[in-house]
Amino acid sequence: MNKKQVWKGAVEKYIRKVVVRGRRVYRVQMGGIGRGNRRSRICERLEEALQIKSEWIAGGVPIVRDADPAAAPPATVEDGLRHYVNALKKSGKDWYRTQQLVPMLAREMPELLAKPIDLVSLDDFATFRILREQPRLKRNGEVMPIRPNTIRRDMGILRAMVKKAQPGFEVPDETFPSAENDRVRFLSPDEEIQTEVTLEVDEHPTLMRLGRLMMLNITRQHDWRLLRRERVHLVERRIEFPASKGAVRDLTNLSDDSVALLKAQLASHTSPWVFGNQGTGRPYSRVHVNRVLRRAIRASGRTDFTPHDLKHHVASSFTAQGATDRELQAAGGWKTTGMLRKYAHVRSQRLRELNERVSGSVRESPSIQRT
Repeated sequence: MNKKQVWKGAVEKYIRKVVVRGRRVYRVQMGGIGRGNRRSRICERLEEALQIKSEWIAGGVPIVRDADPAAAPPATVEDGLRHYVNALKKSGKDWYRTQQLVPMLAREMPELLAKPIDLVSLDDFATFRILREQPRLKRNGEVMPIRPNTIRRDMGILRAMVKKAQPGFEVPDETFPSAENDRVRFLSPDEEIQTEVTLEVDEHPTLMRLGRLMMLNITRQHDWRLLRRERVHLVERRIEFPASKGAVRDLTNLSDDSVALLKAQLASHTSPWVFGNQGTGRPYSRVHVNRVLRRAIRASGRTDFTPHDLKHHVASSFTAQGATDRELQAAGGWKTTGMLRKYAHVRSQRLRELNERVSGSVRESPSIQRT
């Protein structure tokens, strides 16, 4: 065989050739019913992989070919993440980021991915943070570390997954990197207009309307991507968003602009998905939506602003226009005032001054005078 053929596909049953951190290795995976029977290990040499496979079979690991993998309790971190993804899917929650941890760990921390979930410790979390904080080449050509908030989110996913296997497992706050609280998550009026213009000329009407709705309401792109036609009630100016974090949230009191955008979108197709991909008949992927929105935002000159920041931007805009805490809490679907203050950044005097320098003036309203 030539080199290309050697590293494509599986060697034999339960042994697969993979590339981890640029190294060509062999992964042995065997599954069975019961904790400890699902096993996975990375080997440098084929002989070692064959030996481990033989030992596992001789040791009585039951090979279940037709059993549902989700029926067996997770044995390794990889198993735990896959079980966690399935649980999120069944409950209707956003599972994409959790799924992305598996290939990321395969590249950067294969030892953790293959580690028994019962043996995960605080040292593993500390190592995870150190590795993720190392500078790396980004897609824009810059060499920089991953943002602290992204690392915190990934560590939070790992912690939630491990706690399912170790209910008493706790990760102290100091183990997590400090959150970024100094980034301006508010577009100036000029930046907002430029973003809307870019969306309109992008010749992608479905995602243009989705993006504009995100700039008018305190919502996530996940809410719009999975929205179905029967959940839109334009006469009542109300939307029933899919279950998120365990509950269905209603978006009420839609503005005239929001109603017009939704009417145009519903009239443009007959798919059950409001913002479905007409080519595939399924919702757009998170990556696809983020790519379009990020390109429009960067056209306004903001390279440090993400599509998720639009939720912060709308909350801040509502505050600047005089919305009360009760109104904001209802519009954002937040259960606590702590979440409200996390998003309504314009209450911060320093951020108000930054916005004033960027846009030339801060919108006048009673809420601007609050301390």
